[in-house]
Amino acid sequence: MRRFLSIVNATAVELLDDPLSLLVSLSAASLSVLAPTLHYHQFGECTRMARDAGLSAIFLGGAIICITGAVRSIRREFESKTAEMVLSRAVCRHSFLFAKYFGVLFSYLVFIVTLSSLSLVMITGAKIGGEAAAKIGDVPKMHGISFAIATSVVILAPAIAGFMNRFFKSRFVLTANLTLMFLALISLAYKIDFNFILKFLPVVFTASLPQLFFSATAGAMAVRFKSNAASLAGVLSAVVFIPFVGSFYLPEALAKGGSLGWSYALMAFLSIIPWVLASLLTGAALLSRKEV
Repeated sequence: MRRFLSIVNATAVELLDDPLSLLVSLSAASLSVLAPTLHYHQFGECTRMARDAGLSAIFLGGAIICITGAVRSIRREFESKTAEMVLSRAVCRHSFLFAKYFGVLFSYLVFIVTLSSLSLVMITGAKIGGEAAAKIGDVPKMHGISFAIATSVVILAPAIAGFMNRFFKSRFVLTANLTLMFLALISLAYKIDFNFILKFLPVVFTASLPQLFFSATAGAMAVRFKSNAASLAGVLSAVVFIPFVGSFYLPEALAKGGSLGWSYALMAFLSIIPWVLASLLTGAALLSRKEV
């Protein structure tokens, strides 16, 4: 178990220290902040654009994080010959693949926490702006303080990471990713609405599930094929999954004060597990036949 957890930890740190992960996180964060702010034509719910932008950033950004993370992590092990050393130390091949997969999921969790927190800040800002506009009959706009807080998080994270790298020799990308998550969590303190957070969590959880399958497929194919082909396999798994996306990506569940029960989220989780296991077992079978 200690070796398994060591691989999980090393994989997560490796991916959180990958420049691509920071680029995707900052891009997704910028989308969730700017899209609802620049959208001035509000028809219907004033929070709809903030809600949709945040969940879209989580869904699309998460797919990129999981697919590229799984492929890059596994391919690096084989191309650098690190896998030979690891597997020669009494580490089961199946355990190695599963540990790499859980490491990817841990880095994905950091992304989800970051984007979910920023999305909640923007949804709260849209709600405050909508309530203020309703009193004077104006077009709803994003609440200035909420926008400033969310923007500060996106700007300050790399700035702080740069400072830490310059004076304390810390890893820039790793520090930036963790700082981004930490600041995003702190930003929730402004006008926090626990009732809405409880409604938001099952929707985010459900929207985050398809990526588990995408990363499992990409990681399994990375055992046998090089990066480009394995990444393509991950993308194709997402394409195949398109008919089922509507059962997982459900931002409209929050419309007009609605909610998505945890019972539905649990059923969605159970439904994705066979897809994930099938992909991982395929990868395990390929790894067992691979000469390392």
